[in-house]
Amino acid sequence: MENAAQLENWNGPGALEWVRFQKQIDRAVEQFHGFGLESMAAKSGERIIDIGCGSGRATLDLAEAVGSQGQVLGLDFSEPLLALARERCAHLDCVSFQHGDAGQARPESGFDALFSRFGVMFFKRPAASFANLRKTLRPGGRLTFICWQGKAQNAWIHEPMDRLIPFLPEAPEPLEPNAPGAFGLADPDFTRSQLIEAGFQDIEIESKHGSMVFSTDGVSSAVEFNMRLSPAMGLAQGLPPETLLAIRKSFAQLFERYSQGPVVALPASAWLITARNHG
Repeated sequence: MENAAQLENWNGPGALEWVRFQKQIDRAVEQFHGFGLESMAAKSGERIIDIGCGSGRATLDLAEAVGSQGQVLGLDFSEPLLALARERCAHLDCVSFQHGDAGQARPESGFDALFSRFGVMFFKRPAASFANLRKTLRPGGRLTFICWQGKAQNAWIHEPMDRLIPFLPEAPEPLEPNAPGAFGLADPDFTRSQLIEAGFQDIEIESKHGSMVFSTDGVSSAVEFNMRLSPAMGLAQGLPPETLLAIRKSFAQLFERYSQGPVVALPASAWLITARNHG
């Protein structure tokens, strides 16, 4: 596998937390999930690949749309998440899953569409990966995915990070532009160039704004969600218990500002990107 770092990341202890918090994660990104599926507009009988399918929420919805005459193939790095996806979709004959790098060359072809909900930002070489995926599409087949805009446009990540940094022994190194990760396709010009290089046409990039829902059960639940799943919390590993308690208190103060009754939701922005295969 070319992207060994991502393979290790999504099959380690952190992946088990994603399994544990599957319901909360699906709820957190529900608004953007809807944006993507509405744009995909899957139809009965279609064959669709769900890229970076994770625990299978989008796979389930796509399978419902295509019906028993269609097909949905879920691809993901993470065996723990795929195990949950297989369990959730066990009753659907039209669904199958494969473990591995979704961007590798593959024998499948003739699919009507490619879909991804926050699953395509991790490619080490996006143009090559998208080119391989394009080859699985029939002529006229379509690509629809949703990915995060930059950190500055996403309070759900940068505000907790700002709260965390003062507690760290040293400030984290800034991410390299366009590096694989949550914000790997945050630059729309870079993303467009990668899709063009991959052979896609009719590329459209639309800005979508909404909320990342950290909790529907109050501030303490939002704090736990962030402590367990925030990418930034990897930087806090090894800190003493009293420091972690202080971090929790700081997060609680932040989330109080964003609470509406039991709901804690922070501003979020994503790109909705569509393209066609005319090859």
